[in-house]
Amino acid sequence: MTYKVRDLVYIGIFGALWGVIEITFGDLLHAIGSVPFTGSIVDTFGIAVALVGRLFVPRRGATLMTGVVALLIKMLSPSGQAILSVMIAILAQSLLVELVLLALGQRRRIGFVLAGALAVAWNMFHPFVSGALIYGRQMLEVYQSILERGADTLGLDESLVWLVLGLLLLIRLVMGAIGGWTAWDLGGLVQRRMGRTEELSVPSAE
Repeated sequence: MTYKVRDLVYIGIFGALWGVIEITFGDLLHAIGSVPFTGSIVDTFGIAVALVGRLFVPRRGATLMTGVVALLIKMLSPSGQAILSVMIAILAQSLLVELVLLALGQRRRIGFVLAGALAVAWNMFHPFVSGALIYGRQMLEVYQSILERGADTLGLDESLVWLVLGLLLLIRLVMGAIGGWTAWDLGGLVQRRMGRTEELSVPSAE
C-alpha cells in the first residue's frame, strides 16, 4: 500500500492528537482519581480521533500507523502513569479498528460504530494482558480487582458477578459505539467544509 505525502501528514496529525489526548486529558482524569470509567472515557475520545483520521486517509493500515504515532507521543508523558501499559493498549486498539474496518469496509457507518465499540471494550480485557506481561500478576488477581472496582463503581454487590461484568462490558461497548458514530458524522462534516466532497473518503448518510 502506497501512501501519499498528504496521507502521511494526516496520519501524523491525527496520531499526535490521539497522543496529546492521552498525555493531557487522560493524565488529568487519572490524577483526579474519582472519575468513573476514566480509561474508557479517554479511549472513546482517542478512538474517535483515530476514526476521523481514517476518513482522511481511507487506506488499509492507516489507523494502525496513527496508533503508532499516538503511542510514540505517549512516551513523552511526564506523568508516573504506567506508560508501557497504555502504549500496549493503543497498539491493540488501533489493530482492532483495522481488523473491523477490513472485515466490514471503511465507508460504512456500521464499521465505524463496531470498530469504536470493540476498541473501547478492549479496556476491560487489557488488564489481563498488561498485568501478566508487565507486572507478572496472576489472572485470578486481575479478575478479582476488576470485579471489586466494577462492583464499587456500579454500586452492586460483588456476588452479582455476571451482572457486574456484563454491565462493565456493555457500558464500554456503548461508549465506543457513540465514539464511532460521532467520528463518522464529524469526519464527514469536516471534509465537506474543507471541500473534499469529491473524495471517496467522505461518508454518505448511511
